[in-house]
Amino acid sequence: MISGLGGFLGPDLTNHGASSSPSAIRDEIMRSPRVPPPGYRAAVLTTASGERLEGLIRNEDNFSVQLQTKDGRFHFLTKAELQEIEYLNASLMPADYRDRLSDGELNDLVSYLMAIPDSNSKVTPHQHEDDTE
Repeated sequence: MISGLGGFLGPDLTNHGASSSPSAIRDEIMRSPRVPPPGYRAAVLTTASGERLEGLIRNEDNFSVQLQTKDGRFHFLTKAELQEIEYLNASLMPADYRDRLSDGELNDLVSYLMAIPDSNSKVTPHQHEDDTE
C-alpha cells in the first residue's frame, strides 16, 4: 500500500523511501526468505466444521484469533472453535523477485519508492494564475 491505495497483504510503504537508502530498499526487495513483520504473519485456520481459512493473523490472544483472508474479509474466531492453527513460516509476498524482475525493473521500483513524497511533510497545492481566493 502506498498513500492509502493498493493492497493490504503487506505493510504501508508510503514513507519507506524517506527512511531507507536505495541500497537498503533493493536489499529488502531481494531478501529471501522474508520474515513477515508483526500483523502480517500468515496462517491457515481449520474450524471445528473443517472449513479452512488462509490469511494474515491481525490479532491473537490466549482465547481468540482475528484473521484477514486474501479477499479482505475479517474472521473473528475463538480458539475453542478451531481444530488447528497452522502458522506459515513464509511471507505471502513472493520470494523470487530476483527471477521476476530485470535489473531495470528493480531499479525502477526502487526509484519509485524513493520518489514518493513523505506523508509527514506539508505539500503546497499548485495554484493556477486564474485561481481566485
